[in-house]
This record gives sequence, C-alpha cells and structure tokens, in this order.
Amino acid sequence: MHRSVLAIVSAIVITAVVAIGIGVSAPSNAAVVNGTGLATSVVQSDLEAVAGNSAYLCYLNASALVRSSGRSGLSAVAGASTGTYSSNFVTLWTNQEITRTLLEGQAISTGLPAPSAADLAQARIDLTSSIDSTLAQVAGSQYQCPTAAQALLAGMPKAFVDRQVAAQALSEAFLTRSAGISISPSAVKAYYDANTSMFDKVCVSGILLSSKASADSVKAQLDGGADFSTLASQDSIDPQSKARGGVIGCFDPSSSQYQAVLTDVGSLGVGAVTAPMPSQGGAYVLLTVTSRTRTPFSSGLATIVRRTLVTKAATSSSEAISRLLHSAVVSVNPRYGTWTATATSAGLVPPASPAAGSIPNAAANLPLGSSTPASSSSNPGAASSAAQG
Repeated sequence: MHRSVLAIVSAIVITAVVAIGIGVSAPSNAAVVNGTGLATSVVQSDLEAVAGNSAYLCYLNASALVRSSGRSGLSAVAGASTGTYSSNFVTLWTNQEITRTLLEGQAISTGLPAPSAADLAQARIDLTSSIDSTLAQVAGSQYQCPTAAQALLAGMPKAFVDRQVAAQALSEAFLTRSAGISISPSAVKAYYDANTSMFDKVCVSGILLSSKASADSVKAQLDGGADFSTLASQDSIDPQSKARGGVIGCFDPSSSQYQAVLTDVGSLGVGAVTAPMPSQGGAYVLLTVTSRTRTPFSSGLATIVRRTLVTKAATSSSEAISRLLHSAVVSVNPRYGTWTATATSAGLVPPASPAAGSIPNAAANLPLGSSTPASSSSNPGAASSAAQG
C-alpha cells in the first residue's frame, strides 16, 4: 500500500489525551519553522474541517491502523470538554502541517521550482490513489470506510484539499531529488520495461485455516503433491473461497488491493504456495498464485509506475528526511506541544496535563499515555483479509 508521501515523511503516533481549546485569541502562529510561520488560523480551520467530517476521520483511522500494522487506530478527537480537541489529535495534525511548512521552505532554499499546474494535477491523482490504497487495507473489516477518496476529498474545503495536493507535489519533488530518482515520462517507461513482472495481473487462491497447526498440516500435504483446490474445498473455513475451490480473485495494478496482495505473495511463482501467514481472529492462510499476466504499459500504467518510483524514493531518502527534521529550527506555541528531536525521531510532544490538584474538576483530565514521538511503521498486506471474503 502506498500512503501519501507527506504521511511517509511526517507520520507520528501520539497517545496522550488532554483537552485543547483553540480560540480566536490565540497567537497568530501555531509554530515557526526555520523562520516561516505556520498560521494558527490554518491549523484551526483544518482541525474543524477534519473533526467535522466523519469520512475523513475514518480515513485517518485507517491510516493509523495501517501505520501501526493493526495495533492502534486514531485516538480520540474530542477533548475532555465541549469545544475542545484532544491533544493527540491536535499534535498529530500540527506535526503534519509543520512538515508541510518545512518542505515548502526547503523547496525555496534549494531552488526547487514551484509545482506547475501539471505537477499539481499529477499530485492530486497520486493523493487520491494513496487514500484509496489506504482504505483498501481495511476493506472488509470492522474499520471499513464507506467513502472513496474522490468523494472524500470533494467533501473537504477547497483550501484544505489544495494544501494537501501542494504538499504531495512538494514531497514528491523533494524525495525523488534526494534519492536521485527521475519520474519523467521516459524514466517511468524505462522503469516499467525493466520491471514488468512487478506490474503483472496476479490471480490468487487461498486456504483459510483455524490455527497454525492446521495450516502447517495442510502446507505439508501441499508440499507432498496434494491438489490446492481440493484441499481448499475440504479444509478452508472461509465459505466464499471454499465454494470456489479456494479462488480469491485476480488483481491488476489498478486494483485498490494490488499492492497489499503483492506484499503477501511477492514474486511467488505460479503454483508455489506461501508459508502459513497470520490472518484475522487467530486464523492462518495459505496462498498460491494461479496465474501471472503481463499488464501493457499502454493500459494506463504510467501513473501507477510513477507512484511506485516515488515510494521507492521515499524509502531511499529516509536518512535525508531524518536529517531535515532533526536540523529544523522549530518553535511551537505551547498550547500545541513541544518540538522534540531524539536520536530516533523528531516531532511534537503534546502539552502535559495539569496536576489533578491544580484544577477545580480533576476528572476532566483524561489519563496520559506515552508522549514520545514515534516513527512510522511498515504496512500490512491484505490478501489474507481477502481470503476471508
């Protein structure tokens, strides 16, 4: 799954929950990043827009689940009292806006040209695709989101979306230049020509078993020459794929679940079987690739291949991103938290909750969790979820 490039740069998990009220009397800047102000009004309007849109909150929850490999979703949004936001929500968003401001300043200082209309159009496509890919990771689960990316963005204020698109474009420009990777049309085509198998249409079958022991037993039978379809029909606990002899379906690069499926099957050859993989509810799944078909570049692959290169650039540029964040001079309005750089991460720490004895209603303070910035984690696959229908 390809998350928004900006999310790759700025992902941070904050668990403290304190009420933060942001009113019209707040100072003009929420933060100053290398001398450039991040307006309080921008942060305020974004928080209101996000908090008031259930579809966008569902996406942020999906993103948090993917980032944490399913361990945790989006924390509380509302604060402890009416008209406030939780500090983890405020800090999460402010951290992203600080990163956006940092990238804008970096682009100017290093001579990166401002995104052209074509760059912004492509960035909008990339952002939409990224959101849809994230949503696909939770499809079929209790966290599934009902609104696709295009409709989701259409429901947000234009100024909000325009800033996200601009941030996407700047992130792509910074990351690809840092990694020395070109995303020109000719470079995109050349990468496809050299890596055609990465974009094959892949057809997958699966057998869902109730335990690791059951999966190991079935895997041993398959290794001994047993027929996959027959065992799927006999032993799978997923009724839908069981009725089809284990068939899950076929996924091409335009499928929202494609990257997640590739995460599970990788370059597995036709007829080979994966090792047992954990699935939902303690179950395990065995997957096999039943066919691979080359996808022509002319079928609209340019955007997908380009996105693959950008994600590759993000991975290659992790050290450059870390240096950029650690070297930034950031001052933050204390109501938003404190900018903290450690050996492993850089980001906002939420403001501490006041001592219980210092306020009239101590029960208004929710318990504090960890307040240490955390870096982003890898993405889970989704073929195991698909095996359950």
